[in-house]
Order: sequence, then C-alpha cells, then structure tokens
Amino acid sequence: MVVKLLKGFDRLMERGCVAILVLLISVMTAVVVAGIFWRYVLNAPLSWSEEVARYSMIWASFIGGALAFRRGGHIAIGFVVDAMPMMLRRAILLSGSLLVLGFLVLLLWYGWTLLEQVRFQRSPGLRISMMYAYAAVPVGAALMLYHMLAAAVEMIWSDGKETSSGASAPVTGLG
Repeated sequence: MVVKLLKGFDRLMERGCVAILVLLISVMTAVVVAGIFWRYVLNAPLSWSEEVARYSMIWASFIGGALAFRRGGHIAIGFVVDAMPMMLRRAILLSGSLLVLGFLVLLLWYGWTLLEQVRFQRSPGLRISMMYAYAAVPVGAALMLYHMLAAAVEMIWSDGKETSSGASAPVTGLG
C-alpha cells in the first residue's frame, strides 16, 4: 500500500516537472518570437520580453536538470567506471553520489539564503521581486534532491534491476 502510494506520488512529481518544463519552454519561445516581431516588424520593442525569456530559461534549466537527474540523463564517463572492479566501482559511485548529495544540500541552503537577500530587489523590466527569479535555485536543488532519493529508493526496491523510468539505477549507476 505504502509502496504504491509512493510510486504514484513519484509519477505525479515526474509528470508535474515535465508539464512545467513544457510550459516554461513554450512561454520562452512565444515571448522571444513576440519580442522579435515587435522589435523588427512594428519598431516598438517590448521592454519585458527579454526578462521573461531569461527567467523562463533559468527555471527551465533547474527543472530540466532535476528531471534529467531522475532519468539518469546527466553526462557521465561510464566506460571508465565500468572497467573497474565491482568493489571499486561501488565505492566510487557511492562517493560521487554522496558528493552530489552534499552539493545539492549546500545549493538548497545557500539558494534559500539568497532569497532572503534579494526579496526587496526589483527586476528592471517587469518590476517584480527578484526573489521569483532566484527561487529557481532552491526549488531546483530540492527537486534534484527528491529525484535523487526517489531513484535511490527505487533502485533499492528493485534490487538494481531496470527501474520504472527505464534507466538502470539512474542516480548511482549501480546495478
């Protein structure tokens, strides 16, 4: 029962990330096209289009990074690790995972601290709090932490067999 609930929540999180990513990339594309049209066809540039596109790209990068993390899509030098003896391979992959975990915790912590520092700053074009733009850092770190832990739990439950996301142990590479 609990496993089924966790798997359902995990699917919901992954689908939510995909939906938000599609929305952000669509907004970014539409705003860039509109900005080009207004600037070069109507000779009346939009003051806010570059800012919306930039913030959409920042958010899309962090959410896409979290999704790639879940699906094991980040770059790796697999042939070097695969050539090592199993015990050394496990030690190196575990060490790498712990380093990534530590980095993500630091990114979450300092991202949150940064939000407190920029909450009263306003963006030049949109005049919104810069907190909304910088929130991508701790949100992205939290999503990556979630996906890292979810993939690790899924790998443990599946005993290193192929996971439901189609990847073989997407986070640690073991299996």
